[in-house]
Order: sequence, then structure tokens, then C-alpha cells
Amino acid sequence: MSFLERLSIKGKIRFIVLAVSIAALTMIVLLSSLNDWDSAKREAGENLSVFAKVIADNLVAAVLFNDAESAGKVLSSLEMNPVIVRAVLYLPEGEVFAEYRREGIADLPFLPVSSENGFVFRKGYLCITEPVMDGDNTLGRLFMVSDLNWLYLRLSWNSLFKFFILLLAVGLSYILSGLLHRIVTEPITRLTSVMRRITETGEYREQIQRESSDEVGALVDGFNKMIVAIRKREEMLQKEIEERRRVEEMLRERESAYRTLARNLPGIVYRVNLGKEAGMIFFNDQLEAITGFTEAELRRGEVCMIDPLILPEDRDRVTQTVRSAIREKVPFEVEYRLRHKNGEIRHLLERGRPVYDLDGSPLYIDGVILDITEKVKLQNDAIRASHLASLGELSAGVAHEINNPINGIINFGEMIMMDSEKGSSLHDLGERIVREGERVSKIVRSLLSFARHQAGEMKETDIGNVLAEALNLYGAQIRKDGIILKVDIPEGLPLIRGNAQQLMQVFLNMLSNARYALNRKFTSPQAGKVIRVSASVENRGERRYLKVQFFDNGTGIPPERIERVIEPFYTTKPAGVGTGLGLSISHGIILEHEGRLEIESSEGEYTNITIRFPVIV
Repeated sequence: MSFLERLSIKGKIRFIVLAVSIAALTMIVLLSSLNDWDSAKREAGENLSVFAKVIADNLVAAVLFNDAESAGKVLSSLEMNPVIVRAVLYLPEGEVFAEYRREGIADLPFLPVSSENGFVFRKGYLCITEPVMDGDNTLGRLFMVSDLNWLYLRLSWNSLFKFFILLLAVGLSYILSGLLHRIVTEPITRLTSVMRRITETGEYREQIQRESSDEVGALVDGFNKMIVAIRKREEMLQKEIEERRRVEEMLRERESAYRTLARNLPGIVYRVNLGKEAGMIFFNDQLEAITGFTEAELRRGEVCMIDPLILPEDRDRVTQTVRSAIREKVPFEVEYRLRHKNGEIRHLLERGRPVYDLDGSPLYIDGVILDITEKVKLQNDAIRASHLASLGELSAGVAHEINNPINGIINFGEMIMMDSEKGSSLHDLGERIVREGERVSKIVRSLLSFARHQAGEMKETDIGNVLAEALNLYGAQIRKDGIILKVDIPEGLPLIRGNAQQLMQVFLNMLSNARYALNRKFTSPQAGKVIRVSASVENRGERRYLKVQFFDNGTGIPPERIERVIEPFYTTKPAGVGTGLGLSISHGIILEHEGRLEIESSEGEYTNITIRFPVIV
């Protein structure tokens, strides 16, 4: 309907008149043609049935005297009727007594036999079945077939005549629609012209002369009254504008002073309107620095306000705090986490105060949002360091106490093996004692490594060489399990300050964890059993970092466990398989190298571990 919407009123009137006329006339012609077709078929069938009855009456004598030759002559007389193409006289037993067929006519596409009297249309022919009667006795059945070319020709000429009449009627409708539009559209056209001149000039002085008493005349009166009202309102607005300019100038000066003050604050200064025009207004340029989003992006629809950036687990708490402050008419202070545009999690502290109108309804909230990420990080690091120190002291004491008894147990196991015959149950028991004792000894050594872990000698280190050496050491075990190893470590990577031996320990732990996850998911070699190791340089702010990534498409880590996997003695592996110290020790090494560890995972799909080390300037 967009075509009709673009037409002028003149075009719409002409289009509507023609459309209605054509639709009505077409329906009339169609229904009339269908009625003519039905009537012509019925008339042709009835006429030919009468003709067939006459022929049947003439065949009575021939059938009574069993004179097939006379019957054939009667049927041959049908040659005078050009529409009859075939006639057959059947005896009651179904035997053909006499037959007529017009020359040049092939066999009919159906059997010329019918058990019912009357006429029927079949496959382009009119078929008549008429009984040959002698009183009440049926001597046979006459079957006549007529073609319908004559009927089709008559109906075609009839339809052509109706179509010609339809074209004449449409032409007449087109002429009448042209006359009609002048009566209806010319007053509206004049009204449109005056409105366009007023729009172009901005002068509400011109009015329109009323020429009719219909709806268009009422429209002209309403337009003239509207022009008068607009002219009066324009004069009042001009006075109000002058007063408002004076007030706005004064407000602009105060707002400028307020924005200068807000611009110098180290946080986001905002106002949230709570009335009909709900929305967030920012008064300084700290929004992008803290969230990564510009004000244009927030208003364009990526996010409606800051709220959707808050982590889902904190959002309800923040909402409840703000609503409670509005309800109780008190200031509020709340801490929450927010996801930065680059994906980082930022810790924010928000302080705000609701403002109300005279009847106590909330108008807006003025507040400030401060980035306390570094403060929270320092607090967490201090707490973690305290926990690790306490845990290290405990681990060292426990390890020392356990180490000597374990060595004794291993020695006793070896003595049992030496004093028993190989293959005996006693020898097997000794082997199990030694094996389990060595496993406990390994755990004790990990505890001692965790407890005594200290920063080694730091010097310029090529991460590419350390990664290559780690892959050489562990690559055979990876390939033995049918794992595809994809490595992307470019040459010429910048150096970092680090301890190669400790970094090797970190990388081997990452490869070991990836191998374990893949072997749990894929029990046999497959094309999707892949570990990808890559290294690249990344700019983050004013510093350059060397980024190392370990990716595997193994079992992944459940979301609720990602935050805990770096805790000492916490492991996702079954009992007896892992100690829970490997990733914790690795995290400690990374922190001592001023690096950062990020874990991204989807349970059952993949794990991607990213380690960033600052590059030597």
C-alpha cells in the first residue's frame, strides 16, 4: 500500500474509483460468463436429448424386425447434423446392433456405454444415452456423442463481447473519476497551497475563503481559527522566550561552574532522572575511562545505562540498596563489580543522594562513582599473602613431620619386597606400599615447594626459548595421547625479567592440565583433540605486555569453580590424581614476575588460559 500512500488526493480518488469499478464489473462479467456456460451446457444437453429421442423412435421398427441395415441407415442420417461425431445402438445384452462414426474422427478416449439415461459431459464431449422403447419394453439403448467446438465458439464470442463492454465501462469510470476529483480535491488543494506558503514564510497572516458547507468547508473554518490562535500564541511565546533566555543565561553560568568542579573529580559524576524523562546524565569525562564506553554508546543502545554493565550477581543488591535509599530518603553507598568494555572486571564504589520535589516525590539522584579496583586488588593480595604465609608455615611443619615416617614406610615396603618371592601376594603388597608411599612423598615435596617458594634470580629472559624447551620436554607425552599440538610462537619476541626455571614450571603445569582435560573428554585420537600454544605482544594502556595463551577444547571448568582453581589444595581432578598445588604455585610465580593470570572456560567445551608479563622497557 506504499504506492497508494504516495499518490496525491486526485490520484487516490481516481485509483479508488477505477479499482472499485473494475472489481465490480469483473465480478459481474465473471458470474455472467459462468452462468452462460452453465445455461449453454444445459441447453445443449436438453436439445440433443430431444434429437436423440427422435432418432430412438425411428429405430424401433428396425430393432423389432432385427433389421440392422435399416438401423444403420437411420444412424447414417446423423451425418446431416455436423455436431454428432458418433452414434451406437446397443441391444439389451450390450451387443452393438448398428453404429455410425463421422469420417476423420478417431476412437473416443472412453467407452461409449452407459447404464444411465440422459446426457453427461465427458472429456470435451457431450454424451447422450436414450432408450429405444416399444411401449414399456426396452429394445436397446442409443448412445450419441457430440463435440463441443460449436459451444465453445459461441461462448468465446459471448465472452469477447462482454470484455469489450468491460473496457468501455472502465473508460467511462476513468472519465467520471477525473470529473469527480475536481469537485472534491480542488478545495483541499487550495488549502494545501496556503499551508505550504505559511510553512515556508513562517507568517500566520493568510486565511482561506470558505466556498462550501460540507466537511471541506468545516476544515477551512477550523484552519482559519487555528491560524488566529497560533498568531496569538506566537506573540505570547515571544515574550516567554525573552524571559527564558535571561533565566537560561543565569543557569548556564552556574552549570559551567558546576561542570568545572565535576570535571576535576576522579570519578563519574552523574544524575539519574526518576520522573517521566527517566535517564542518566553525566557531568564529566570519566565515564569512558572507568567503563570503556562513551556516553554516545550508552545512549545509542549498546547498553541503556550503566546498570546492565554491573555483574548479574551484584545487580539485585545494588538495585535494592538504591530503592531502599529512595524509599527511606537517605543517602546510599554501595560497592559492586562492573564489566569493562575490554572484558575486565572493575570494582566500583558508588555514593548517591536522592532529591525530592515539594510533595515528596523523587525527582532524581545525584551521585559519584569511584573506581576502587586497585584498592580491592591490594586488599585481596594482602589477604591472600597472609593466608598463603600461614598456609606455607603449616605446610612446612606438616611436611617435615610426615617426611620421615613416609621414608620409613617406603623402606619397610622395599624390605618386604626383598624378603618375598616376586609375584606372591606379599611381594605385591610391598609394591603397593612403596608406590603409595612414593605418591605421598611426592605430595610432601609439593608442599615443601609451596612452603619454601621464593623468588629466584631474575634476569632478562626469552619467553620463546622457555616455551620451546617446555614443549620439547612434554611434547612426546602429548603426541603419545593422540593430541594435536598447534604452536604459534613468532621469533624476535621482546624480553622480560624472569626466572627461566620457574617459568618452565608454570608452562609445564599448563600443558599437563590441558593434556588431562583432553584425555578425559576424548578417549582416543581425534581431529578435535587439540592444544594451541601462542605468544604475542599486546599494548594495554601505556605498557607493553608479552601474552602467552594455552587453549584446549577439553572438559572445561564449571563457572562456579573458575574463581577457586588457584586456591591451594583445591582441584577439579578426582581424588588421588591431583594435589591442588600446581596452579596455585604457578599463580604465585606469575605474580612474582609482575604478571597476570586469566582463565576463561566453558564447561564441556574449552579452557583458555592467558598469562601476561610486562616487557622490559
